[in-house]
Amino acid sequence: MAVILLAGLYPAFIQSAFRLEIDCTPSAINELSGENILNISPNPVAGHFKFSIHSSEAGSIEIYDAVGKKVYEAEIESAGSGIELDASNVLGKAGLYIAVLKGEKTISRKIVYLSQ
Repeated sequence: MAVILLAGLYPAFIQSAFRLEIDCTPSAINELSGENILNISPNPVAGHFKFSIHSSEAGSIEIYDAVGKKVYEAEIESAGSGIELDASNVLGKAGLYIAVLKGEKTISRKIVYLSQ
């Protein structure tokens, strides 16, 4: 922990010292794991797109629209699997979507859908 004392350049009658404490311990996010577990290509999406899932556990993939409505869900049964989807059937209209992989870890990725 670092402690910094600051004294203002004010007239004597209002001069005071301020104590600022900075906690230097790591935050709750201490690693950037999961970067390569879920890949979406191509992204931005204009037609078909594919999820590449590099995980050793089964789980599920869900897609949510910008207001949080679930628009797609599928179970992942094997490690190293992939799913190919047609964006016009799954996503509907152009916009921002969030893909969530739930398994050994929960990982999310944004999908930008550009209508055809």
